[in-house]
Amino acid sequence: MNSSQGTSKKRISFMNAPNGKVLLIGRLDGTRGPLGVARAVHTRLAKTHNCQIEEVSTLADVIRLVAKIPFTYKGYSICIHQNGFRIPMILCLLSKIDRRNTYYLVVHGIAAEEQKYRPVLDRDLRIEPKLIREFPNLICVSEFEKKALGRLYGREKNMTVIGNGVDVNLEIDPESLLSKKRSSYPPVVITTGGYEERKACDLALLVLSKFAEKTGTRPKLIVCGRDSDAVGSNRAFCEQIARNGNVELEYRGEITDKHELLNLYRDADFYAGLSRFDTFNVSVLEGAASCCVPIVSESCGAAALFNDSSAIRCDIDTDCWEDKAVGRLIELCDDGNLYRDVAKRSYDIASLNTWDGVAKKYWKVLAHGE
Repeated sequence: MNSSQGTSKKRISFMNAPNGKVLLIGRLDGTRGPLGVARAVHTRLAKTHNCQIEEVSTLADVIRLVAKIPFTYKGYSICIHQNGFRIPMILCLLSKIDRRNTYYLVVHGIAAEEQKYRPVLDRDLRIEPKLIREFPNLICVSEFEKKALGRLYGREKNMTVIGNGVDVNLEIDPESLLSKKRSSYPPVVITTGGYEERKACDLALLVLSKFAEKTGTRPKLIVCGRDSDAVGSNRAFCEQIARNGNVELEYRGEITDKHELLNLYRDADFYAGLSRFDTFNVSVLEGAASCCVPIVSESCGAAALFNDSSAIRCDIDTDCWEDKAVGRLIELCDDGNLYRDVAKRSYDIASLNTWDGVAKKYWKVLAHGE
């Protein structure tokens, strides 16, 4: 949700593909979050369908682009991924006078909800209602997000849902991934939301501390991700839960090396995605792609892809939800065959939701209005 910062603008196109009048606005240097999604989708669309890409990193870049669009792009679908509010709002205003193009905004987060867990600029809270209500077409990353936007801002029309995806190496036999899984005591669990209160590392520790109490073992939680006041860190609280609950807690910080992160997924048995509010959470799919069984909250958009046969789904707003989660966790640790069946199903879900498939859905919407 932070405003974009980075290198200067450049225009990219791939000319060896069928014609498609689609302009994609964003940056291609991201690896995680909204920028990572934009990169995954935009590069595939440009390569496959001759879509144009305009990279904008600063407010000056977007002002130059706004002046250019009416003269350069006519009859285009113009799509921007939300990573901050000012640049999308400028495009929203442009859409009111530029009737020759069709404008789409991909919404990746909701400041009105996230302010409960981290500092949010007052400016963003003022812009968000107007942006969501007035942008001509919205693409939501989950049904969960779509419903939240409807509840908060009354938006109902011109909203399309296209979920996020994951890279799956289909050349790797999932059986070789499963062979590394212990599905035994004590389990190894990984989470990549850092100590952000919204990402709910403390809820994962709550489950594991009850697991430790019931089994007399010491489970392990590997935490990757951010730890700062800017993201609403509750690290001290998490460390207290781990100490009191006999949970081994290992903090690895932000992992920028994809291979290192992939190895952590492959060495873990479960992925904890118990977010208090998350419009999607790509990491749930990343874990599943490495046969990490998701422990996922229903307040996370990615949860809708899974059911009880492919994940441990948790309604964290109900009483005693953690006891049900612990019961299922024990069941899977007790029965290696059952664990591998569930892990294989979670892998199958990931392989049905690749970035290639997601890009095809974007193309249908942007190029054909489907």
